[in-house]
Amino acid sequence: MNGDGSFVRVDGKEQVWDPVAGTAQPAGAKGVDPALEGDFTVGCARVKTAFQLFKEHVARSTPEWAAQICGVPAEAIRRIGLDLGRNAMIGSTITLDGVTLPYRPVSVMAYHMAQQEQGFQAIRAMIMTFMLVGAVEAVGGVRIDFTWKIHGNHDKFETLKIKDPPYNLYLADSKFFPINSNNSGVVAKVMQNPSKYGVDFTPEVLIVHMANPLGSFASQQDFLDSYKKFKFVAVIDPWLSETADYFADVILPAATIEKYEGPINAADQYVSATTLRVPPMKPLFFKLVEFKQSRSSFIPLLAELAPEQRLEINPKTAKAKGVKDGDMVWVESHNALTGETRKVKVRARLSEGIRPDTVGMPHHYGLWTHPEAKAQGPTPNILFFTGEGYVTNTADQSFQVKVRVSKA
Repeated sequence: MNGDGSFVRVDGKEQVWDPVAGTAQPAGAKGVDPALEGDFTVGCARVKTAFQLFKEHVARSTPEWAAQICGVPAEAIRRIGLDLGRNAMIGSTITLDGVTLPYRPVSVMAYHMAQQEQGFQAIRAMIMTFMLVGAVEAVGGVRIDFTWKIHGNHDKFETLKIKDPPYNLYLADSKFFPINSNNSGVVAKVMQNPSKYGVDFTPEVLIVHMANPLGSFASQQDFLDSYKKFKFVAVIDPWLSETADYFADVILPAATIEKYEGPINAADQYVSATTLRVPPMKPLFFKLVEFKQSRSSFIPLLAELAPEQRLEINPKTAKAKGVKDGDMVWVESHNALTGETRKVKVRARLSEGIRPDTVGMPHHYGLWTHPEAKAQGPTPNILFFTGEGYVTNTADQSFQVKVRVSKA
């Protein structure tokens, strides 16, 4: 690679270094085993292999450096890295239906990791890690995309065209969200004041399928205000949700997984399979596996396992604030644009599994329609804001907000 980070190309073809011939050769040339590391001279230019540049770039990101940022001890980071490398079984193969394939039984599930600030960069760092052990597109490894093409959105940032009003409800190609919003929270804002956003119509019909926006989307008040604007609302759901209870003119039933016959099918858009899911390990802490998002805390047997909302808070942070395990606390958020504040009252639960500068509340609570769900505590959705300043032009909205915690 050149000093500016671009690939060395000859006649438009990317080059690799052939250590036997001592010259640059086109990538993929037959009989060439390219150098992985090193710096060389091509023409009059001094160049380095891509891996050499990558190695030099990450050399400064030591476990000690990372420990100061993420709060995980350096020795634990080293142990996890070594465990990943060993379990990747680099160089191993597996034969399936007579075909020998690379075998790397390590992968990552990071769906919600992308739904936060810098989420793209976090996912990219993860993928780089699995590229190093050869696990991308290997059996047992990370599936991405067979085509390995640049995503279409990459060029949109360079050729952005903002349309003149009127806009659609999602504000796609608008001066507000030039890429696209496709965000229900944005629609909730637009529904309340269409003319403010250059929208010249208001939809009259809403269909909600297998979702409870009042309990799972941000922000709750915006959905309450916007859904009042619809003349007709239909909800398709296995049970009566808060959204259906408040707004539905018609509620249609939907089948749940236990009513299906036969095994569970799965697909990755390329290959379909029949699958049986089993957990690889017992949960370490603080994930409510009893509940499905914001839609099952009213089931009595499940509610016995986790009957009440709680604020997960690090013991060091709690001590500094005079908060003990089980104390009631106020959690208050602040809208930096409007000055609006919102707060909820919840019970504190001390946990070493959360960072000292972070607190957490599950999204499973705050329901009120079903009698069994009442008095379980508030939803954190109350604390979030949506719209300008809280949704990016690429539809991203984080389920996190800065808050102040104080003893009630």
